[in-house]
Amino acid sequence: MGTESILKSTNYSQKLFLSYGNWKQVNVCRLDNFITEIGHWSGDTGLSVVGAQFDYSEYNPGLFRKYNVVKGDNLKFAVNKRQAEYLVGRYCALKALEKLSKQDMAAYTVLSGKHREPLWPENIVGSISHTSDCALCAVGNANVFYGIGIDLEVILTPLQAQDVALQVHNTHELQQLKAVGISDHVATTILFSAKESLFKGIFSQVGEYFGFEKACLININSKLARLDFKLDSAFILAHDLPSAISCHYQIENGMVLTRCVLYR
Repeated sequence: MGTESILKSTNYSQKLFLSYGNWKQVNVCRLDNFITEIGHWSGDTGLSVVGAQFDYSEYNPGLFRKYNVVKGDNLKFAVNKRQAEYLVGRYCALKALEKLSKQDMAAYTVLSGKHREPLWPENIVGSISHTSDCALCAVGNANVFYGIGIDLEVILTPLQAQDVALQVHNTHELQQLKAVGISDHVATTILFSAKESLFKGIFSQVGEYFGFEKACLININSKLARLDFKLDSAFILAHDLPSAISCHYQIENGMVLTRCVLYR
């Protein structure tokens, strides 16, 4: 199926992929009844990005062998939904690495570390995100990028947002997004996703889990769809981190997409 026909689709995930920043999606195709759409983005960013749409109802464990993805020990007791999301995320990762390296990566496996983080080849940084029906992976060369973080989230309902708000942001952070016309539950979703992207972007440097309170929103530029965060000073010193990090966000068709790309 070509790009033109996908543009006519009503599926929000596909629309979101097609409008990802200033990148142009190319080589869009259908693999089978499980991975119904997969495409690669090209642009001048130096990143390699691959996204896929999948139908969980068509999942079966034999697809791991079909797609040359190793079913890690971390999936030993995982439900099928988790296995399906992991499979598509790792398949996108392999395809993104192939586009970046221009080499066949069929023999390579993107395993998981002790914190379930993707383990990339030497001199590569990257990030994977997924929802229940789509996955996205971005990778780049470590000599160009300090870190890469991406995150996809279905927008929280008002009740869901209330339940997690205290763990995601403080009142001042929320008010900054509300001041530019973003409603409470969407603002909470954006901040959650942006902090997830930030977390992924610096995780390789930190090497351990840390709370969202380590990053505080200090500015929003709604025209550029950019959030500027300041990191906790003690946290910066402990891990040799930059003092401020920016994330970009995108709201479209019931979803939020954020990315935190840190250049050297």
